[in-house]
Formats: sequence, structure tokens, C-alpha cells
Amino acid sequence: MYNIKNASIAREVVLNETEWIDFTPMTIVNRYRNQQSLKYPEAYPNIDWRKETVKDFAMDHRVNMNVSGGTDFAKYFSSLSYMSEGDLLKTQDNGKGYKGGLGYDRFNFRSNLDLNLTKNTVLKINLAGIFSIEQTNFAFNNDPYGLQNWLLISEYFTPPNAFMPRYSDGRWGASVSTDEGMINSLAANSNSGVRKTRKTDLTTDFTLIQKLDFITKGLSFNGNVSFDNHIESDGGIVDGSNKYTSSTATKWINPAIEDALPGEDLSKYIVLSPTVGTNGYSWVYQPWVINDENADNSLSTLRRRLYYQAQLNYSRIFGRHDISATGVFTREQLATGSEFQRFREDWVFRATYNYDNRYFAEFNGAYNGSEKFGPGYRFAFFPSAAVGWTISNEKFMKNIEWLNKLKLRYSFGLIGDDGVSQRWLYDTQWAYGGNSYLQDMATTLSPYTRYRESVIGNPDIHWEQAKKSNLGIDVAVLKNMFSGSVEYFTEDRTDILLAGTSRILPSYFGGTPPTANVGRVKKDGYEVELRFNKNLSQNFHLWANANMTHAVDKIITKEEPQLKAPHLLAAGFQIDQTKSLITNGFYNTWDEVYASTALVSNDQNKLPGDYNILDFDADGVIDNAKDAAPYGYSIRPQNTYSLSLGADYKGFSCMVQFYGVNNVTRAVTFNNFISGYDVAYAHTLDAWSKDNLDATSYLPRWKTVGSPVGNYFQFDGSYLRLKTAEIAYAFSGDRIKRSGMSALRIFLNGNNLFFWSKLPDDKEQGSDRYGGYPNSARINLGFDIKF
Repeated sequence: MYNIKNASIAREVVLNETEWIDFTPMTIVNRYRNQQSLKYPEAYPNIDWRKETVKDFAMDHRVNMNVSGGTDFAKYFSSLSYMSEGDLLKTQDNGKGYKGGLGYDRFNFRSNLDLNLTKNTVLKINLAGIFSIEQTNFAFNNDPYGLQNWLLISEYFTPPNAFMPRYSDGRWGASVSTDEGMINSLAANSNSGVRKTRKTDLTTDFTLIQKLDFITKGLSFNGNVSFDNHIESDGGIVDGSNKYTSSTATKWINPAIEDALPGEDLSKYIVLSPTVGTNGYSWVYQPWVINDENADNSLSTLRRRLYYQAQLNYSRIFGRHDISATGVFTREQLATGSEFQRFREDWVFRATYNYDNRYFAEFNGAYNGSEKFGPGYRFAFFPSAAVGWTISNEKFMKNIEWLNKLKLRYSFGLIGDDGVSQRWLYDTQWAYGGNSYLQDMATTLSPYTRYRESVIGNPDIHWEQAKKSNLGIDVAVLKNMFSGSVEYFTEDRTDILLAGTSRILPSYFGGTPPTANVGRVKKDGYEVELRFNKNLSQNFHLWANANMTHAVDKIITKEEPQLKAPHLLAAGFQIDQTKSLITNGFYNTWDEVYASTALVSNDQNKLPGDYNILDFDADGVIDNAKDAAPYGYSIRPQNTYSLSLGADYKGFSCMVQFYGVNNVTRAVTFNNFISGYDVAYAHTLDAWSKDNLDATSYLPRWKTVGSPVGNYFQFDGSYLRLKTAEIAYAFSGDRIKRSGMSALRIFLNGNNLFFWSKLPDDKEQGSDRYGGYPNSARINLGFDIKF
């Protein structure tokens, strides 16, 4: 890091001579490298923050128990389960009487009771619930990046030489800088209170099944009523202001202490914080308090859901004719806290026809209703139809013994979507409050409170619609040892809702434009699935499944400026298409710098070793707003792959599943020396210099601003993951039966075991300097017992 820092300073000192003060002599560098020889080793830390803040592994525990049985009249099933998840983030004893960190415990139960009231009537009563306790920290004050990032930020951002995670006297390391980014994640996770969030979910479900053969054979009725309730509250330990830097004793040692004169007062090199408490007295630990259950939070998160359904089914076979029909009515009422109830209603019909297992036809109709749209648009009808032909069941195919199945199928339909999150977009909303400025007096307010149009409604807002088609073929050969399917699909989505903040209206419109159905996107692709299934002997079975999906969408219409350059538009490209400045090698000499295209900003700061950026619109100026061009692919992969392999031999079984993607671009930004901190990432190890013109990385700037780095942080997001692997053994025989068990199975499995990619890391979310919770491997050892 110091070699990179010093090289950066030496190169850019022509722009800022004061940077020489930051140059680190090798004598100081060696103090960090060889701490054992120092008088004050804690003044020269060299910390691996990942090692200090993230554990190698954490333990999870799961227990599940099922009971079933009954009589001809009543059958029951009950299930109890408990799960406890450990925390990968490290904590230490804070000496305050509570333990920080993250945790999650969940208890599930389910009880099903089926009553055969009559020969033709069944009543099902189901009760299920979840009770969970999630432990986190209370939200930090002045935390612009979210709680989780505070607990992981040290791994990506805190310099290794900033401070010790914890000093030998028990004080926590902290910077004297006021920059909130210089975080000690170990201290933050250990000293920021404890939030206990309790969640309770209860579901009661009643289902009545009634055969109606007395009306006509094959007719039946299903009725269902379901009540769901979600209750949530939180409380816990509040420690100071829930910000470790104000509720915890911290310390920083000035490295200059190493050169202190004999007998000199060393306290001036040591910064302790806080030093002063309330009323000017010396600071002491403030006792933490227990925050009672938050009643207001309970009300705001209380969720109630009522769902009921009526379904009429008909199924009948007349010789070679197999006919079925279903009609379903559903209605949902949902509310959270004190909000007005949300409503959704659906009337669905399906009819199928099968002639001699050769010719198939199906028709579906859905009359959907949503409260998100205004009068005249709440209900819409969406039909679909499908046909199929099993060629292998034709008489002329009977002599082809190696072909077990050959089927063609095609479907086409219209689907509606009301997935917009906001409500009442169709209605203009008014607000009371505030004052207008008096005419011609921009600094004088009217004494009268005004009514104002706070939200502009769109009475014509309506359902998004998607026309979908699917053409497929299914094949099985050699006694079904090999089988598979190939599908080609298309989707034309119209009337896509575009939020008002994304619309293009002139400024004199006078307000935020209303949401409108103005977008259109097309998508097509194909899916291939291959299966292998073979019994090599009575006890040996092999199987494999391989799947590949290719899907590409394209924005056809989006409200955009008409005179905007085509490469800057969204239309014509994929959704979330990556756009970036494009690099074209380095400026290797001053002649190339002087002859380079001008930058719209910081043009005078260009130096050899900066990137030569492509002037994409050829206007003679490099401007990110105009020269950012389509690069690579979308942030969503075009291709996904899955491969599962398995084998069974007597009681043994094993399987592995691989999952991968490609044709995807992902931005992972690891910026060096942010805020002047000594942080340089591994990608700069092969940095440009006058002796290394073919470097793979630019030489980062220390404190001056240079040319943009273009697509440098745009990575090929392709990866292959060993998603699942398992080995198991199922015991059988008289010994198991004599022990009172009917079955015993022991298994060892894992998830996310290996990851191959050009990406710099594997994260569930943002992989920039603020990090994300580690996408960790999970290994499970367990057993299943049946009595």
C-alpha cells in the first residue's frame, strides 16, 4: 500500500506540492512491518480487518418434529420446529453487562385436522404460526449507509494502520477524524445496544370440500376462508446514543510517540474519548437502559389479512373424451396498522379438453379487479389458450419403440399486472398548509394559509398488460432414460407504468408529473432442459438434470427527450443496460496528454498514467453525461444454467447441483485513498508506471482528481457456483424396526460451497467499500427419524 501511495504522491506532486508531507519514508513503513522491534507497537497497527471482524464460521441449529395419524372420521397432522441462526460477525465482551451482535431464533408450529363429516363432505381446519426474535443493534445516529454497513465497513474501508480494534487496556480503537466512514466495526457491533424485534404470525384456515355428484357426476365445490395476523414489536438495551463513539471509551495513539524524547509526557500522544461528561465533569460510562416494548411500532406493523375463495370443479371422462372445468372466485382484504384496507378480487375460469391422450386444448379467462385503479379501470379481462399434440400416441408411431414421448404444445395469452406500489395514483390530492409569496415580493409571505395540489392524479391509469406465447416440444427416448424439452417464449409488455419523477415534461408544467402507462418492453428467449434417469441394477440408480435459459428484453418505448442522442436513451437497449465511459489505454507520455481530448472538468489535472477516454459522441469534450455508452450487458444475466447430478446405491445417496450465469455486467467500485485514508485495494498491485506501460490497473491518485477511470470497475459478472451438495445414508432392516423407528436417515449437505468468477468477491448485495453481509457457505449435519 505504501509503495502505491508514495508512487501516487511522487507522480502528482507537480499538481500539489503540499502532498510531500504525506510521503511515508521507508523507516516508518518498516515500523508497521516489524512491530516486534518497536517500543510502542500499538502505535503502528497493521490490521487485517476481515480477520478481526468476521468469523471463519457460525453455528445454526434446527429441530423439527412431525406427528400424524387419525381414524376414518378424523385425521391429524402436527408439526413443531425450532431454528437458531448464528452470527458471522465477531463481538467482544464490552464490560457493560450485555452481549452485542446479531442473532435470529424462530419457532414454527402447524396443526391440520381433516374431518370426514359425510361420505361426500370434508372439513379441513388448519392452524399455523411463527414466533421469531431477531437481535440486531439499534440504528446508529448519523448513519447514512444503514446499520448493516456499519458492521461491515471496516473490512472494506478502514485503513489497516488507522488504530487497533481494541487496545491492551481495554479501550476500543477509534479515529480522531470526524469522518463517519472511519469505523471500528468490531466496536460498533459490540457496543451499540441490542434491539430485540419480536414477530408473531398466526394463520387460521378453514376449507370445505363438497362433492356434488347428486347434481351431476364429477362436480365438486371447494370453499376456503383464511385469517392471517402479523404482530411485531421491539425493545431492548439502549446504550448511550446507540453510537459506539459516544457511549464507549475509545483510544488513538499518535505514531509520533515512537520518537518521543526520554522523560517526555506521553499523554499528549494518546487521545482518549470521550473526556468530558455532562455538566463538565469527567466522562464516565453512562448506564444503559432497557427500552420497553414499542407499542406504537406494534400498531404500525400490525397486519391483518382476510382471504376467501369459492371454487367449482367439474371433471368427467366420456369414452376417449376427458373434460374438466374450474371456476374460482377469490377476494383479499389486507391492511397494515391504521391504513385503509387494500382489496383484490379475481374471477377465474379454466376449461380443458383431452381426446385420447393425443389432442389437448385449454382455455383460461381471468377477470381481475384491483383497488389501485380508478373507476372504469379497476376490472379487466385477460384470456389465454393452449393446444397440444402428443404425436407419440398416434397409431403411426407405435412401431418406433425407442421413442417414448413426443409432444408439441403452444400457448398464447394476455396477463395483467397491478404491481405498482403506490395507491390512489388516479386521484388528485390536496394539502393544507404553508403560505404563498405575495405578488412581486419574493421575500414576503402571504398571511393566509393555502390549499395546494400536492399530488397530481391520473384518472386514466390502468393495468399493465403482457402478451405471452410459448412454443414447446417434449421428448423421451430409450424407455425414458433420456428426456427433455425445448421451449421458445415471447413477451410483449405494454402500458408499463412510469413514475412521474422519471417522466419528461417541461419545467413549466409546474409540478411532479403523474404516473402514466407509457412504457413498452419486449422479451424473447428459449429454455432447454435435459434429463437422464437410469437404474443400472436393482440397487444402483443414476440421474441428472441440466437446464439452460436464455432471455433478452428490449425497451421499445419509454418517455424520453426526443433530441437525446440514441446511445443515451433507454429505448433500444435492455432494462438496466450498463452504460459507462469507455477506456482506450493509458496516456503513456506527456505528448499524449497534451494531444488528448479535453475533459469537461479537471482537464488541467491530467497526467501520464491516466486513462484515455473515448469521446463517444465525437464533440471534442469528454463528458460523462454525453459520452457514457452502452457497455457489456445488463446487470441481470441473459443466460442461466443449472446442472444436478445424483446417485443412489442401496441406502447411500449423493447429489450435487451447480448454478451459473453469464452475459451479465456488474459494477463493483473499490475506490482507493478515499478521504485521504491509507486504503489501496489489490487491483492496483499491477499499476501503471513509466516502466510498466502494459499494466492492468491505473495508478490511483492520492489527493488530486485525474481523468475518469471509465469502465474500469465494470466486471464480467459471470459465475459458476456449487450451490448444493449432499451425501446421506438411510438405515433399514430389522434392527431399525426393533429400536422402535420406522426409518432413520443421516445426511451431510452444504450450500454455496464453491464460487468461480472474475468478480472480486461474492456478496449478497452492494460490493463497494461499504460492503454487504458475506454470502457464506452453509454446511448442515442432521438426521431424520420416523416412528
